[in-house]
Amino acid sequence: MATDNKEVSNGKETSVGEEHWLMDLADYVPREWNLHGFDIDGKNFPAKEYLPENLSFSIHDAFDEPPPELTQRFDVVHFRALTLIVKGGDPNHLFSNIIKMLKPGGYLQCDEADPHRLRAIAPNPAVSTHYTDKLISTWLGIASALGLEHSWTANIGPILRDKHHLEVLAAQRYGPVNKVRKPATDIWCMSMDMMCCNVARRGGKGAELVQPDLYIEMMKGVADEVARGVTIWLDFTVVVAYKPVPRVGQLYKL
Repeated sequence: MATDNKEVSNGKETSVGEEHWLMDLADYVPREWNLHGFDIDGKNFPAKEYLPENLSFSIHDAFDEPPPELTQRFDVVHFRALTLIVKGGDPNHLFSNIIKMLKPGGYLQCDEADPHRLRAIAPNPAVSTHYTDKLISTWLGIASALGLEHSWTANIGPILRDKHHLEVLAAQRYGPVNKVRKPATDIWCMSMDMMCCNVARRGGKGAELVQPDLYIEMMKGVADEVARGVTIWLDFTVVVAYKPVPRVGQLYKL
């Protein structure tokens, strides 16, 4: 690493993830490591009284160029959930900004869900997924109307290698995991319901896909199917990459 005191970055819409990722990491790394979390606003930041001394959170938007004090600062950068903000299927602007925060010789970890593999799974053939399939279809329709296109999530490794000149050390795809099927389903139902309701309330693109009476009927059906063991799942991809140290006489292109 570039310094004795390792600098680890994490965020949501900046350099990635949710706040609890760093809270968990703080239990496993030396206290000499400095951990920094970023988000587009501070409403989800834990109270500073609950944080260890080497963990802090700041506001930063990944769509913005990182300021000088964050450029090439971090030994490790972790990010995820860009699928919810990347429009037009092109994550390269965000990737470029995030990579600029990473020191040469540092490591990048990306965890991304693949909504193309979002699906309802019945525990046995006797259980219907009719309403859960409709919820997924509605959510994907709204995402498409909002310009969210997810095909890039299947090519994160090649994008980091070919477009951003990182060395991809590992790329692993994860399918359904039984022990988290139920909590993952609860989270997805809540998240999709929230997005559908917000779009319907604000109007505009995608709002026509949420008809109040039919939507209420659908959600009641989803609750019944989930109670009978239906789960919602989508595959996850984890990619770890390395930012090479420039050779003598070579300038690293940011």
